[in-house]
Amino acid sequence: MGFELRKAIFFTIFFIFIIGIVHSESEPVWIFWKELPGNGFTDKAMASEAFNRQIYVFHSGQDSRMYYNSVDYNENWGPKWEEIPGNGFTDVAMAAASFGGNLYAFHSGQDKRMYYSAMDRGENWDSSWHEIPGNGFTDHALTAADIGSNLYVFHAGQNELMYYNTMDENGNWGSWSEVPGDGLTNQALATVWAFNKLYIFHTGQDSLMYYNTVDAYGNWGSWMEVPGDGLTDKPMAAAISNGMLCVFHTGQDAHMYYNTLDRNGNWGSWREVCKGSRTNAPGGGLTNVAMAAASFHLSPEGPYGEELHVFHSGQDAHMYYCVLSNGLQR
Repeated sequence: MGFELRKAIFFTIFFIFIIGIVHSESEPVWIFWKELPGNGFTDKAMASEAFNRQIYVFHSGQDSRMYYNSVDYNENWGPKWEEIPGNGFTDVAMAAASFGGNLYAFHSGQDKRMYYSAMDRGENWDSSWHEIPGNGFTDHALTAADIGSNLYVFHAGQNELMYYNTMDENGNWGSWSEVPGDGLTNQALATVWAFNKLYIFHTGQDSLMYYNTVDAYGNWGSWMEVPGDGLTDKPMAAAISNGMLCVFHTGQDAHMYYNTLDRNGNWGSWREVCKGSRTNAPGGGLTNVAMAAASFHLSPEGPYGEELHVFHSGQDAHMYYCVLSNGLQR
């Protein structure tokens, strides 16, 4: 092999190496804000959940009825917003979680009681909403998450304490119990399963953000502040992307921010979601309510990368989303 050829090969490998370093240390590349199709409107926070190789998105409409749509890994949306059957009404945001082969939707009713309905993989919903047992009341949105053989549901009570209930795989509910740790909030909670624990987030009365954990055996941690000096007076959101726990909040400037936690317990810093992309969609990128987030694999055949979807209701009551391909990296 001649000297010139060896030199050319060396510099080619060198430049590939340098490009890789620059790419790995650069800011995540967000796809610009887009409006959700279907001509829906809401001034409430949205909910989202990955289920059956799609992300399902929920909102409570300006008529207080509840609607859903879905997007697949090719960014194909359903043709329109569909109402969830059962004649339910709510004045707050919804929640959603997948569990036991079904997708569950939750809401706090206008009577302050809490209700759920389930959809199977054929998109067949229960014919009516069911009250969550236990005589709980709230005027805030709920949150829910799957922990192995149990579905956990959380709410902030009218006394600003936080409570949870569980349903097992046979549909048997427990009773409402207080989340340990003496936390107080007048906002909805956020949850995500990560690193063999369920992480629960809430906005404190001091506008700081806190989290606690519970494992599959019911062992609780204690409330700790999310690092980074972020402040919010809205509920938070959380999702998993490429093995990173991602937590989101709406800032007091109406911009949206995220932070990340890795499996070694290392937090990042707060960064703006979809930064620099607000001009690509009128109304996108600013909100007065909480966000929603969910991620799923790009390929139905296996984990060939992930897309993180972030959703918000704009200040114009239209709904928007931004996508981060291949997940968040640190």
